[in-house]
Amino acid sequence: MQQKRIKLQLPFLLFLSFLVLAQTLPAQVPVLIPIQKEDKWGFAGPGKKIIIPCQYERVSPFESGLARVKKGDKYGFINTKGKEIVPCQYESVSGFEEGFSIAEKNDKYGYIDSTGNVITAFEYEDARSFNGGMAAISKNGKWGYINNTGKGIYTPDYDEATAFLNGFAWVSKNNKWALLNTTGKEITPFLFDDKYGIFIDGVAAVKKDGKAGYIDSEGKEIIALKYDGALPWKDGLGVVITSSQYGLVDKSGKEITPCEYSRIGDFSEGLANTSKGSLYTGKSGYLDKTGKEVIPFEYDFTTPFSNGVATVRKTSTISVIDKTGKEIAATAFDWADAFSEGMACVRKGDFSTGKKGFIDKTGKEVITCQYTDAKKFKNGIAQVNKNKKWGLIDLSGKEISPCVYDFIADFSESLARVKKNGKWGYINTSGKEVITCRFDDCGNFNNGIALVELTGQDLYIDKKGIEYRE
Repeated sequence: MQQKRIKLQLPFLLFLSFLVLAQTLPAQVPVLIPIQKEDKWGFAGPGKKIIIPCQYERVSPFESGLARVKKGDKYGFINTKGKEIVPCQYESVSGFEEGFSIAEKNDKYGYIDSTGNVITAFEYEDARSFNGGMAAISKNGKWGYINNTGKGIYTPDYDEATAFLNGFAWVSKNNKWALLNTTGKEITPFLFDDKYGIFIDGVAAVKKDGKAGYIDSEGKEIIALKYDGALPWKDGLGVVITSSQYGLVDKSGKEITPCEYSRIGDFSEGLANTSKGSLYTGKSGYLDKTGKEVIPFEYDFTTPFSNGVATVRKTSTISVIDKTGKEIAATAFDWADAFSEGMACVRKGDFSTGKKGFIDKTGKEVITCQYTDAKKFKNGIAQVNKNKKWGLIDLSGKEISPCVYDFIADFSESLARVKKNGKWGYINTSGKEVITCRFDDCGNFNNGIALVELTGQDLYIDKKGIEYRE
């Protein structure tokens, strides 16, 4: 099983499912934190007081009141009181998704619920996580689906099968693909070349015999399959491709622009920055959602609009324009990025030796071009680079962290991973190194804890930097 054979002896893979869940939950200090004592694992409260004895070969953080544990060479789940809710009797178990875990027994897979009840027999050669109440399973080399009662809605009969997404899944027979809905009905024949598109707003891109178009959720062809390519439906429109040129179609199948553009960007504030012609000699402008060229194609490059402004270049001049195409300011810079939080990164000089700074929406240079590199502002903070080292500045240009780090990650729960002199630590949003750079590797904080590596061993730390091991 490729997708869910998560073994507890692989801690970073184990931690991944915890990270995905934790990103959707409010940040808080966990009640129980994995702790290692000698070669066994258990759980401690904040301050390292052991609550659940260290008796396991490996444990994972708690999710929704359950933690995955390994005893000997078998896996199960315990609750926050240390009781085995799912006995350690399985060769592998996945994290719970939509209330179910994939468990392995005697080299076959089945599903258990969060109380330990076995939902299906252990009879599958492969099994995938539930998504939208459905899970793909493989038996005798063929794929089918079960619902969240454990009943098969379609006997394994397919060569391949994808997860359900937005109510539909792709299935294949004899190298052709069809779409299946959650009742098990094939809404299209096996006609399509590949699992090409997903349904967005009831529309999916498909490809048959090398030609692409769009179908609706009943499998009806709503935009003729006559294009070389079709991108996922977005903003109520489809981007279609003919001879490497892009155009726009609406749900009625009307071409609101012909396929004559070399690039069509995503719509931002109702406008898409778009290009005509070759990479080096073509021109850029803006389309609205009716396909009208509302800002002329006279620029060498354009960026998406943000808060009503965008940066553009015409011949050698970088300018700031509004959504009518009116020039707000012409500048003396050689390059500009898109605006973010009212600021745009700009560069004076060429790519290899130039220096970067920031302008505001009026085109004024508010942060002097002094950095060898700089990234967009996020939540009032931007990463900047001097002498091959990274630091942080705020919107006023004040340095809140000196340029001393080899790497700075994005913030997670108000802390960012940083690397200095080959070691990892954490800084806060004030730029203070609150956990010193002493680890060989580290992960983002999620739900108040982070998985780190020190002298070849994996362990957990809290936001005070306390190492949970004895």
